[in-house]
Amino acid sequence: EEVAEIAERIQSRCASLFPQNDSLKRVMNGSAVALLGTDSLRNELTETLLRTPHKEMIFNVVEDEDAVKHPDDGFFVSRKKGVFFIEGNRVERLLSVTNLKSPESLQHFFHVLRAMGIIDALLHNGVQEGSEIVIGKTSFTYGEEFF
Repeated sequence: EEVAEIAERIQSRCASLFPQNDSLKRVMNGSAVALLGTDSLRNELTETLLRTPHKEMIFNVVEDEDAVKHPDDGFFVSRKKGVFFIEGNRVERLLSVTNLKSPESLQHFFHVLRAMGIIDALLHNGVQEGSEIVIGKTSFTYGEEFF
C-alpha cells in the first residue's frame, strides 16, 4: 500500500510538472535488490524509445550482462543441532537493509527469500514450523510468515 501511495504521488507530481508529456506520467515500481520489475522496466523503456519520433537519433538497447551477473547471489543452508543457518552475501546484505520492526519489510524480505530459492532449500533440508533460522547475527523462528 505504501509503495502504491508513493507511486501515485510521484505520478501526480509528474503530471503537474509536465502536463503535455504523457510518457512522464507513468510510474513503475521495482526492486533492484530483489530484481523485481527490472524486466518490465527494460521492456517499457524499449517500447517508449521505439515509438518516440526521432529524426536523426540512432540508439540500441543492449543488456549489459556484467550488470546482471551477481557472483555473490549464491547461498548456503546448513543445519547444526536443529538450527538452520543461511549464509550468503546477497541474503546478508538484504537483511542488513530490512527494517525488522516493520511487518511489510519482513514480508518483503521473506518474499525475496522465496524468490531466491532459500525457502525451498530450507524445506528440502527439513525445516519445520518452529525451527530456528539464523542469518548472520539475526535469528528467526520458521512459521507462517515465511510462506
